[in-house]
Amino acid sequence: MLKKINNYLLVNYPLLWNTKVFIVLGVSILAHIVFYIIGYASYFNIRQIYMEEEMYAFFAKFQVSMYITLVISLSILIWLIFYLRNNAFKNFYPITVNYLRKEFLIVWLILFSLSTTYFSYAYGKHKITLYLTKHLNPLEDVKIVNQAKCFLPFDIESFESYYSCDSIKWRDSINNLIVKEPNDSCFDYSPKYETSTEYDEAVETEATPVPVDDYEQKMREVSYSYLNFCSIQHHNYLDTSNTDIYSENAKKWLKNKDKAAIKQCLTAYFKIMAKYETNYNANVDTLVNWCFEDELHTVNNTINNSGYYNEYGSNSRYLAKNTIESSFLENAIGSVVTERNKSFIDIFEWELFFYFSLSMSFLLMMFRLTRLKPWLISIVGLGIWGIIFAIIGQFLDKNTQYVFLGLSFFALFYAIYFIQKKKRKMMAAVWLNWFVFSMLAIFPLLIFIIKENTYEIKECINQIYVITRPRHPINKWISNNQDTIQIMNIVGGFLLFLYVVIPLCFKWQANPNE
Repeated sequence: MLKKINNYLLVNYPLLWNTKVFIVLGVSILAHIVFYIIGYASYFNIRQIYMEEEMYAFFAKFQVSMYITLVISLSILIWLIFYLRNNAFKNFYPITVNYLRKEFLIVWLILFSLSTTYFSYAYGKHKITLYLTKHLNPLEDVKIVNQAKCFLPFDIESFESYYSCDSIKWRDSINNLIVKEPNDSCFDYSPKYETSTEYDEAVETEATPVPVDDYEQKMREVSYSYLNFCSIQHHNYLDTSNTDIYSENAKKWLKNKDKAAIKQCLTAYFKIMAKYETNYNANVDTLVNWCFEDELHTVNNTINNSGYYNEYGSNSRYLAKNTIESSFLENAIGSVVTERNKSFIDIFEWELFFYFSLSMSFLLMMFRLTRLKPWLISIVGLGIWGIIFAIIGQFLDKNTQYVFLGLSFFALFYAIYFIQKKKRKMMAAVWLNWFVFSMLAIFPLLIFIIKENTYEIKECINQIYVITRPRHPINKWISNNQDTIQIMNIVGGFLLFLYVVIPLCFKWQANPNE
């Protein structure tokens, strides 16, 4: 059966037979399925998702990555043994430019399918995480967590008067009046203040103490009080609501001696801990009574925040008295939100694999199209050019990109010139290889040069920074469209190789040897 299929492909589809594309894609699909199952079997409960010790998680990922690398390397090595046995040029097959284009696309497809195996493993872990946490509502849970923080004295310094919301807002208002540039003698008073006189007047106004009632004044005289906790400073990054509300609610409940509201808040907090499979050893009534030990709501007791691994192990259910796995809870909520917002396909990660597979395809196809000797000379030459650029960089500082671009275009020009004139076949192949090896860096360098020459320029005039060159719109577009630029570069790399490099290689092969 397999022999008949092999003979059929050899006679009717020699390109498919030579590249062994169906066999390699079959191996690739099988590898994707196996590593997806491994990823899906990574977790059995919610606690495992966020309780993996960093060292264990590192070695687990390293181990899987090592197995994937081994599978990919062996698959590519075995495939290359069969693929490189037959070279159309060496055997004088009647081939066309379109034949070479198809061969390049098949080679890229094989390398891309094998190199992306890790994504199947990561996607398996992602799917099991979504399944285990489907009943959770992290964006609502984090609001309860932020409110409960006002009554959980993990860190006594957080309840110091210096860190109250009033103090923080007052200090921010002073700091935001002026932005100092690196040159201390030059200030940027715009757009809020145009002169130093206006700034000095504003500072004097802001520095005037804000009148407060007698009760608030007493609170400021207390070093540590539950009333001083500021949710602006301690809110969870996942909560985008107005975080002032948590501090205001806490103050209202404390002033009104509303123990029932505080108890309800802490009870809801511990229910959330149970949902996320985090542990605590604390009594709600005790925590509530701590808030009312005197009329000033002084913080006299603290609780332990078990957010790190202890002597009993990361998965131990034992906790000392008055200990809460608060950090683990916040990590769990953050992990759930991160997984739900994770984008498959993540553009940046896929760009890396496109670049890897495309670069390897260039390397392999140039080996096929320009023979071993010029290809090896090109590889050795790259090392020499690297040393030269390192030396040049010591003198030109940031201007090496211009030298690199000049050399790349110079290589393309000489390759075309020698191929068209049918001269110096060896050097023509070397120059063409050098251009191909640098091809994917040309467009990003051009974009970098454009960006560097279109940003905003300020100059210090009479101790005030003045914009002498406004930021060009193209600079803003480049900053906001990095993924688009990378996609354009990848597509451009494909098109250049298909419609410029391959025709040049085809013509180079037809030229007489030296």
